[in-house]
Order: sequence, then structure tokens, then C-alpha cells
Amino acid sequence: MTCLSNLIGVEFEYGGRGPNTLDCWGLVQECYWRRHGIRLPDYRSTASPRRNAAMMAREGQKLWHPLPEILEGSVLLIRVGRFGGHVGFVHKKTRFLQALEGFGVIESRTHKFERQIVGAYSYVGPKQDDQGDHCLQST
Repeated sequence: MTCLSNLIGVEFEYGGRGPNTLDCWGLVQECYWRRHGIRLPDYRSTASPRRNAAMMAREGQKLWHPLPEILEGSVLLIRVGRFGGHVGFVHKKTRFLQALEGFGVIESRTHKFERQIVGAYSYVGPKQDDQGDHCLQST
């Protein structure tokens, strides 16, 4: 069990930033903080995947580095309809966490989303970190 597994089951809410509700970007922010100790910029969620994708795309070239393959700790950009307006966080080699309306935070297998995954990315923008492990250790 990873330190991110305890997020599974958290309820979905647009604009949710925890601890009791998360949307897809709030989940990615929390996962990135726990895994890498880096606070990501906030993209406030709206009910419009197209608008969210546009906000991320504007900053994307300078803040996000595309990866040649899906790696643990990377952020997935996932197509919703014709637009890449959903994100998830790869927490195991072939699994990622995502927050979905009506389901909350769930774990999914990457191979089941091959057609929808636009790409995997790592954050290369300004860092607000404080070093150390941000995962709560389970006993």
C-alpha cells in the first residue's frame, strides 16, 4: 500500500482541494505534494473540460515536460471527448489515481485508458518544496 492509497474513496467535488473532497486537479496536487514534496499551481476546476485544458495548455510548455513513457510519479493528461481536459496521477507502474464525478477517487489501470491518454508529464516549473517525505507512513 502506498501513501497515496488512502486517497481512494475521497468524494468528488468540482473545485475540491481536500481533505474531504477532491476534483481531478486537486487530487493531482495532493499526490504530487505527497510524492515529490512540490506544490503545483492551482487550476480551478470548472464544469468545462475544454476550459481546464486551455488553462493548462497556456502554461504547459514552460511548466510541464512531456515524458517518452508513462512513469511512476507522472501526471497523465486524459482526453475527455475531443479535449485533454482530465488528469490523473501515476502512483504504481501500471496504475493511476483519478477523481471522477459520481465515483470519487479511484484507482485505474493505464492500459484501459490507452486511447484516451494524451501523454505523461513531469512538472518543471518553479518549486515550492521543503524536502522530505510527505507521505504518512502506514504501520
